[in-house]
Amino acid sequence: FSPSQPLDASVDYLIIGGGAVGLAVAERLSKRKGKSTLLVEKNFRVNEETSSEVIHSGFYYPINSLKTRLCIRGKRLLYSLLFSNHSNQINYNDSPTVDSSFIVDSLLVPTSLENSKSLTIPYYRLGKWVIAQTDDEFAYLTAIHEKSSNLGIPTYFLSEKLQKSQEPHVNAMHVLVVPTTGIFDSHAFMNWLEWRIIDNYGDIAVNSKVTNIIPGNDGDRRGYIVEITSTNSTPSKIKIFAKSVINSAGLYSDKIANVILPPSHHYKIYYVKGHYYRYHGNDIKVSHLIFPVPPKNLVNLGTHLTLDLNGRMRFGPDVLYVQRPDDYGINDDESRKDTFFNAVKTYLPRIKKDRLYADYAGIR
Repeated sequence: FSPSQPLDASVDYLIIGGGAVGLAVAERLSKRKGKSTLLVEKNFRVNEETSSEVIHSGFYYPINSLKTRLCIRGKRLLYSLLFSNHSNQINYNDSPTVDSSFIVDSLLVPTSLENSKSLTIPYYRLGKWVIAQTDDEFAYLTAIHEKSSNLGIPTYFLSEKLQKSQEPHVNAMHVLVVPTTGIFDSHAFMNWLEWRIIDNYGDIAVNSKVTNIIPGNDGDRRGYIVEITSTNSTPSKIKIFAKSVINSAGLYSDKIANVILPPSHHYKIYYVKGHYYRYHGNDIKVSHLIFPVPPKNLVNLGTHLTLDLNGRMRFGPDVLYVQRPDDYGINDDESRKDTFFNAVKTYLPRIKKDRLYADYAGIR
């Protein structure tokens, strides 16, 4: 296919989606000398969505699965970036709203833009506890310990005495510690990627929705004709030739793929919403992520406890199948709150129900 009308632009790499994956791909491709890179994002800015901001260790899924391999490699790459570039530690002890046990590392990244900007990516490798309340669940921990060893992921069991001294508010019969689990500021990380793309002379177009992709050519170059519609107040359409197109559209990646695939090969994403509840109060202190043994169906990892970089606790997520990828509404009814409370109090018995508040919901 050759366009009957002149193309508006031509690039080597066109990346669809300005989330963490799209930004990371664009940052890497923009380093290639003599190549042009364009990232397009339908929202009014990149870095618009959110996540749990947990750096996972990678042992929950089958050993040879792609998810396991990517999780382990991604964790190592991310920590390598953070460790090799961080220049100081941020001590939040002086903040009255923050758990004083938190010491958070920070990656300080200078950029060449204006020679005056620096971006920080706060992170904390605080570790995760996977906890068992029964002998059957302990058997699961033992299997995870052996599996982790085969994957090169360090884990170890904690004695009852150390359990009580490290986390006096946590109730558990057995604890498997995963020291490489951490948390980080994913939005700061994506801001850093965005600056790197710009610094590498890549381009980012927001308010730009991909509406069609057609295999085609620009002269003697084969590639794709990508039709893009502006989503701002004055809609317009352009056509861009791209030698390579990378689909990083997240929850909309099936729709992007189906534009170019035959109907017999179409994808369909099933959307699962998860709610999180936040705990308000200083009566309970926890310094690790706490994950109960997951349900046997592995639809989710159970109602676990995560911490943000300010030391505040939140619990979740649950599982709710929904029809739309933008269904972020919080279904905060009493029965849902009861479900969260009953799940959490098995390992945090001093928790108070009236201090649980719906925090946010997202598509998992």
